[in-house]
Amino acid sequence: MPHFVKYENYWWEYIPAENLTDVTLYNSVGGQMRNCDITGCQTVQAQGREYLDWHGTDVYDNTKFRSGWLAPNGEFYGCEYRSHDALARYVLHKETRSLEEQGYIKITYEKPTPNYKRYYILFNNQTIPTDEQLKYLYNNYSDDRDSYEEMLWKIRVRKLAYEREQRQKNNGKEKE
Repeated sequence: MPHFVKYENYWWEYIPAENLTDVTLYNSVGGQMRNCDITGCQTVQAQGREYLDWHGTDVYDNTKFRSGWLAPNGEFYGCEYRSHDALARYVLHKETRSLEEQGYIKITYEKPTPNYKRYYILFNNQTIPTDEQLKYLYNNYSDDRDSYEEMLWKIRVRKLAYEREQRQKNNGKEKE
């Protein structure tokens, strides 16, 4: 069974060694860090990364991050802005595309300057945000006026496109 260590806010795989001050760590995509001192770090054995407890890491922390996945029921799963795919796979046990198809909204940000983050949402062309998602966005992002207005604009555009598609479908059925 593989060995994992929580090191620098992430679960890394490693090969057990007598000398814990010089260990090579492996991430999920083949990258590695050499010469790591894992003395005193939390270690576990698990069948795979999806069996690890990711709470409190860069992959999953609702209290630390404003970026993450927003479920249709309004439940938020926070992650570091580069960890959406890992959160989908290891915490929600789904692939990104599957979450999008189920109506999850991806919240991420771009960082134009070190002191400013602009949040924005990504969702597939079929998604119309639920009332619960809209409530969550209002309660958690309306303090960031620029980000919130951009989110609302994107939602309005999606709703208009959806309504247009529905009208076109209905017009096609009436002509038949």
